[in-house]
Amino acid sequence: MSGGHTSTAEGKEVRHLLGKSLTISDDAGELRVKLGVQDGTSRLELNDRHGRSRVFLHADLQGQTTLFLKDGTMKERVGISVSDLGPAMMTLWAKDGQGLVSAYVDLKGSKGFAIEDKGGTTRAVLEVTPSGSLRLELRDTNGKVLWKAPGE
Repeated sequence: MSGGHTSTAEGKEVRHLLGKSLTISDDAGELRVKLGVQDGTSRLELNDRHGRSRVFLHADLQGQTTLFLKDGTMKERVGISVSDLGPAMMTLWAKDGQGLVSAYVDLKGSKGFAIEDKGGTTRAVLEVTPSGSLRLELRDTNGKVLWKAPGE
């Protein structure tokens, strides 16, 4: 790594660093931050005091930017993604990693919420289409629609 105004002495300002990756450790020597580029994907990883990855952010070559947050048991609990093509999604997982709730905007511009059960089956959908029509669906444990309000 190269840079301007760098110094190994504490208290010195670093104005510019140039390189492929950067890692930062805490006073105990535990790796806390990793920043870099791998196969064209920009990545940032934040670790807890035990060196476990708790926050992961990446921007890939296909235009997808994603953020994941993990809990103390290392299960993903929150995910946020956006795409250059238009879709965006925020997902919340239950503490046991089962079931999720998603808020989304899809390729066509529909906006909605989807709720899955612990088996990963979508059980409820609330969506507003680009024309403004509302769609509401309630599904059984197999994903079969039990009831719906009209939409497009």
